[in-house]
Amino acid sequence: YEPLALTAQKVLMEQTYHLAHWKVWVEQLQQTTDEATERLQQRLTEAWDEILDMIELGPKAADMNRYGLIEEEKVLQERWLYQVKQIISLSIPAMPGKAKGSGRACEHTSDLDQALAVLSEVYDSDKEAIW
Repeated sequence: YEPLALTAQKVLMEQTYHLAHWKVWVEQLQQTTDEATERLQQRLTEAWDEILDMIELGPKAADMNRYGLIEEEKVLQERWLYQVKQIISLSIPAMPGKAKGSGRACEHTSDLDQALAVLSEVYDSDKEAIW
C-alpha cells in the first residue's frame, strides 16, 4: 500500500534525526552539573513507570507477528532496553512499566490530548503545505 509506505519512509527519516538529537542531549546532561544530572534522573524515574506502553504492540501483536509485519514484542522490548542502557548511565529499573494503561488498547489520559495539540500546531498553521 503505497501511501502507507511513503508515510513510513518519512517517519523513519524523522526518527533517525530525533534519536540522534535525544542521544546528544542525554549524554550531555549526564556529564554536566549535579543539578542537571539530578533533574534528568528524576524525569527518567518518572517516565520509566509509563514507557512500556510506547514499546508494546497491543491487542493485535500476535497477528502482526504472524503476518511478518514486525518482530515479536518481547524482542523489540529487549532491543530497546539494550539501546537505552548504552546511552543512559544513570540508575534505571530493570524493566519499564505502563502505569497509566495501554495506548494501543485505547486507554489514554488527558495528557495525550495536550501533546497532540502541541505536536499539531505547525501542521494546523497551514494544512495546505506539503511537509
